[in-house]
Amino acid sequence: MADPRFFVAAAFTLAAYQDLRFRKIVDWTWLPAAGYIIFAYSQPYVVEAAAAFLFLATMSTILYHKMGFGQADAIALPLIALDTSILGPAYTIIFSTIPLAADTVYHLIKHGGLEETMSADRALEGPWIPKTIVYSDGRTEQLPKTVEKAIEKLEKYRGKNDVKVQCTYGTPLTAYLGIGYTLKLLLQTFAPGLLPLA
Repeated sequence: MADPRFFVAAAFTLAAYQDLRFRKIVDWTWLPAAGYIIFAYSQPYVVEAAAAFLFLATMSTILYHKMGFGQADAIALPLIALDTSILGPAYTIIFSTIPLAADTVYHLIKHGGLEETMSADRALEGPWIPKTIVYSDGRTEQLPKTVEKAIEKLEKYRGKNDVKVQCTYGTPLTAYLGIGYTLKLLLQTFAPGLLPLA
């Protein structure tokens, strides 16, 4: 029987590539993860995986609406719970933290911080999360908390040099969750004794 986690890993691999390359993830990318549901009914820990999925889905929905979590991040976070072992999600988080920390440290060294004021064009092109519009007369306007809505609102300022945007660095969290999930799955599959209780 097919291991349902490979469906989730396929979705994560597609999402990680898009997150790192384009910083946007199209919705159809997540469709392979639905294959988990088809094959998971006979897997151990399916009830625990469902409970963890619902908990993380609730948490990521709150983070999306209240904290500026990206939509793809809100979709990816619950997917780490789709596993066949009780500690699988913990290993995913551990393996995701390594590239996440390296990326954050690299950005801190390269840019001297995680916040920067820039043109609207630059804010729309890079790995930035726009937070506040700063007009030439000194007025400021807070952008919506959700990343997608902030970018949508900022689009109307593209090409306008009299506007600056205060941004924070947008870590490609979905990519790092995908790397962590896939690495954990490969170790579980090809070196099962390496991860205790996985």
